[in-house]
Amino acid sequence: NNGLYDELQGKVSELYKIGDCVKPRKALDATREGADLALKV
Repeated sequence: NNGLYDELQGKVSELYKIGDCVKPRKALDATREGADLALKV
């Protein structure tokens, strides 16, 4: 579901799609993606 992403796009300086917003998958994979992004920002 991209509803929140679409609503915020262009209204905030940084916005990222992660987890199931990108594609449905296992919780561990989505959690890892979130942790990796957190280390970068």
